[in-house]
Amino acid sequence: MVSLGLKLFCAWLVLACSLFCFVYSLLFSMP
Repeated sequence: MVSLGLKLFCAWLVLACSLFCFVYSLLFSMP
């Protein structure tokens, strides 16, 4: 069984990664 702390960490990691990718693509879509 995976601990709650590890699950929370993974969730935040995925959220931060997707947010970073979103901002990164937004920056490059600008003229």
